[in-house]
Amino acid sequence: MLGANFVMVGRPFMIALAALGAKGAHHAHYIIKDEIENIMEQVCAKNISEIKEQSVTLGKDFFLNYLS
Repeated sequence: MLGANFVMVGRPFMIALAALGAKGAHHAHYIIKDEIENIMEQVCAKNISEIKEQSVTLGKDFFLNYLS
């Protein structure tokens, strides 16, 4: 289950919407959808519910590096 950590996906939509209106939001949707489909193929998931926490590997200090 992806859970609340997945809420970070809202920012690209808001930026795209502010920059290009509805066309930008649709484009952001296409990009994110394409990325999720690519990830699903890489982990052999037929649907998004098959992506488990074990399918995701983060570096030791991923969040510390991300925030700095």
